[in-house]
Amino acid sequence: MFEAHFQPQADHNAFAAFIDPRQPRRLHSQRHQCPLYAWVAEGKRKDRAGIPHPHWFLYVEYCRRDGARDWVLIERPDSADLDSLFGEAQWLELPQIDPQRTRDWLDIDEAAAA
Repeated sequence: MFEAHFQPQADHNAFAAFIDPRQPRRLHSQRHQCPLYAWVAEGKRKDRAGIPHPHWFLYVEYCRRDGARDWVLIERPDSADLDSLFGEAQWLELPQIDPQRTRDWLDIDEAAAA
């Protein structure tokens, strides 16, 4: 008899070799129970001495109650794990979000891409 046990490591991503972590993602908001659109950009932030340091800038886009699109930004040093950053984005409080409008917008975009 053969028995195997796989214990996933917190820092292990089986798809890391195939998926570019910087690609835009469709996330699910755990707080608002709707999809979100998120993408990351690389940039720099200067410290008090004026020395630039590499940073990740994660943008999370959604629809507001008035129908306009809005976004929030999470900024972290480039040493931060991108998967953790996208995970954090799922718990953001998004001002004036309309979950149904956000759902409709992303469903339309997804249908148009197909």
